[in-house]
Amino acid sequence: MENINSSGSRILEKTLGVLIVFLVVIGSMLVGSGLGHILLKEMFGISFNSETELLNLIKSSPDPKALILKSQAVNAIITFLLIPILYIAIFRQSYFKKFNPITKRLPVFLILAIIIFFTGMPLLAYLVDWNKDMKLPSSLKPLQDWMENSENLAKVLTETIIYYKDSTSFFVTLLVVALIPGIGEELVFRGVVQNELKDILKSPTLAIWITGFLFSFIHFQFFGFFPRMFLGVLFGYLYYWSGNIYVSMFVHFMNNALTLILANMYKQKDISFNPDSSESIPLYSVVISVIAFSFFIYLYQRNSKETGITK
Repeated sequence: MENINSSGSRILEKTLGVLIVFLVVIGSMLVGSGLGHILLKEMFGISFNSETELLNLIKSSPDPKALILKSQAVNAIITFLLIPILYIAIFRQSYFKKFNPITKRLPVFLILAIIIFFTGMPLLAYLVDWNKDMKLPSSLKPLQDWMENSENLAKVLTETIIYYKDSTSFFVTLLVVALIPGIGEELVFRGVVQNELKDILKSPTLAIWITGFLFSFIHFQFFGFFPRMFLGVLFGYLYYWSGNIYVSMFVHFMNNALTLILANMYKQKDISFNPDSSESIPLYSVVISVIAFSFFIYLYQRNSKETGITK
């Protein structure tokens, strides 16, 4: 009986720990968003209190792209850079050591991570297609409507900023939609959340999958939930097996940058295939993708074991 009570207490303790991490992340997002709104109003005169107001602001703005980029940059810098850095510096200084910029076989990990990402692209495209057609039961229509409205806002934001006419516009857009999120989101989710959950649960696997779920959930784009969770889990393993957060940061940046470039090329009709659709990808290429992806994941993990990063 004592063992049962002890086991139950440990499960309750871990569950509460995970819940606290979730609440802290959501709370920090809300604080970051609030501070971002204040700074946007004070610095640029940009003010909105709802998705509808933001959409109206975009439609009426003479330069909607600049408005969105300013909004996203300010919010991302506060939420994904300043707040987590302050949190680590004050409460978790030991985490700085876990980022380990000097890793054995780092070039090997980076090369394998790039190959893993590209071999997984056909599989990811199929996940995107499958997820975007998701329909909830009619009893959950209010939730379906809210999800569709959130997706519509994300689509408007994306379509507004992906078009760039010159190199200056390209590098500014790349900075805001690829570099800052690639560094900041990895710092929050892999650097803080995954490490926190790993310490609480004593299970790297659970920590990686729960972090991947939270990473996707916090974007509030539910018609892309599963492919984004797939990426979150992949980033988590790339970080855990290499012991170096710069690997997952680089692949995250590469994913966002490639998405930006391909979407722009499709919009300007420089390429004929839609990068958001798997219609032009034959099924056999997805099978090959899964096999190649699995093989290089195996090589990546084996390198991790041989360097002693994981056992």
